[in-house]
Amino acid sequence: STFLKKLSKVLKENGFDVIMLLHGLPNYYKTDGYGKLATTQAGYEAFGEFAGFMAENLKDYVDYFELCNEPDLDNGKAMDEDGAYHYAQMVKNAYSAIKNVDEELQVGIISSAAAWHDNRRNWAKMIFNNFESERYFDYLTLHPYGTLAYPHVPEHRSIHLNFDKWRDVLSEYSMDYNDSFLLTEFGYHTTLANQKNESN
Repeated sequence: STFLKKLSKVLKENGFDVIMLLHGLPNYYKTDGYGKLATTQAGYEAFGEFAGFMAENLKDYVDYFELCNEPDLDNGKAMDEDGAYHYAQMVKNAYSAIKNVDEELQVGIISSAAAWHDNRRNWAKMIFNNFESERYFDYLTLHPYGTLAYPHVPEHRSIHLNFDKWRDVLSEYSMDYNDSFLLTEFGYHTTLANQKNESN
């Protein structure tokens, strides 16, 4: 983590808030079969230990930790009940480990690709069902790719019209939705955007 510490320190010194993505299971632990997602208790705990180690080493330079990158795409298996269970167990271990280091560190989860899609919100509900009415996150992290990035996505499913649906999910589980979202990845098709600008 020496390189990450140096890089994060430079960013902080220049006025940036720093988000650290914990992409998935660490390279030293690859015995589970899901790729990013653990499937055993040992795997859940390994991810928690990894998160705690990173938090301890980077707590002075990092503001947010994002738990896994697009786990909903992991080997095409994650978006069922089993995948939601595995991710939820990883989150619970990692969230607790990070907060044990410093309560002020912020934790983001879901990291969802195709954030406009109804099935992503259904998948989030599966995850929350495993939280036993607790909130193991500070933010939902979403990857909203706009309609110009994916022309086949209907305008009514664009992310700027879907935050109300994500808020409804949090409300359904009695979770406060104010200031509960971070957009950590976004794509915009510049060629199509230029064409649209020219046509206007």
